[in-house]
Amino acid sequence: MSKWGDFWRTMSTELFLLAYVIAWVTVLLMTHMWAQ
Repeated sequence: MSKWGDFWRTMSTELFLLAYVIAWVTVLLMTHMWAQ
């Protein structure tokens, strides 16, 4: 069971980081488009 717990904890962390990066990229792209 601990293996699955670690798996889900790792997955949630990876997904959180991925969402964070996507949000930053989106903000930067929007700013870049508006700058032009």
